[in-house]
Amino acid sequence: MKSSDFYLLDCASTKGIGYLTLTGKDKAVSPRTIMNYLAGRAVPPHPIEMRLKGSRPGDFLIGELSIFVTDHIIELFKNEKVTGWKTYPLRVVNQKPKAISGYHGLQITGRVGPLTATAKKKGKIDFKISTWDGSDLFVPEDTWFTIAHPRVISLLEKNKIKGAVWEPLPDVCC
Repeated sequence: MKSSDFYLLDCASTKGIGYLTLTGKDKAVSPRTIMNYLAGRAVPPHPIEMRLKGSRPGDFLIGELSIFVTDHIIELFKNEKVTGWKTYPLRVVNQKPKAISGYHGLQITGRVGPLTATAKKKGKIDFKISTWDGSDLFVPEDTWFTIAHPRVISLLEKNKIKGAVWEPLPDVCC
């Protein structure tokens, strides 16, 4: 495989799609800390409090610089033995505020070395494949980009997963 075979995985931010915002005592959590939760570099000390906004939540939700997934995604990833991820607990409420179950923070534990110097200069995402740990989901060193193996993208397409978007790495500008 080559790095160009992989995809950047993110959440749809289309108008009307559900998203989560920090609430309660967790409003004070710094953006860097939240990003470290996503990249699996830190674990929240307690379930993070989030408020669901929007009317059409998908299986992937974006919010506060992170990715959140439903029980459905966790079951799918476990059944298909997707590697390079774990979750952290959330406490999600709607606007009422009424508790909503079934959402989790997604942590990416798979790793790859740093982006190449050429990629950084060109605003691209590229890495040496020899530095990849073999995980299906992974984060390049010193970044928070979520990279997915093509088999994960096929799985999301096959199961018509809502809320996730992906782009081949050669097409990504950052």
